[in-house]
Amino acid sequence: MSDKLKSRKLWAFIGIVALVMANFVFKLGMPTEDVLYLVIASASYILGQGYVDAKQQKVDVLPSADLANSVTNIIQAEIAKTGFGKNLPMEEILAMFKTIISQELSKINTFTISPTVVTAPIPDPAPAPTTDTVQQAV
Repeated sequence: MSDKLKSRKLWAFIGIVALVMANFVFKLGMPTEDVLYLVIASASYILGQGYVDAKQQKVDVLPSADLANSVTNIIQAEIAKTGFGKNLPMEEILAMFKTIISQELSKINTFTISPTVVTAPIPDPAPAPTTDTVQQAV
């Protein structure tokens, strides 16, 4: 808990809320535009620092086995509610679902995004009018 109290994002939020409330309650006389600029600046700081903090945390891989188990448990629970497929081999079907989901999630874990540069053709500029074309237009 004490680590959370050391957060600069938290104190930036508390400070800007206190400033807005003090300006409203105690009539500090700050113009609304100035208060708005300070709110935007602090919100930008909080969002930017949150983005940087999120990028610093490493996520190795998705827990594909846990996700596959969760999805098949949801499917099994929904099927049990409706009574659908009482004569079907549900254990084999759920095992097949679990295998397919695990395979697809493992593809996501190994998928890397490579940056691509999209270039659009730039049209040639129109030729500048010559004295002959200007005289013909007159």
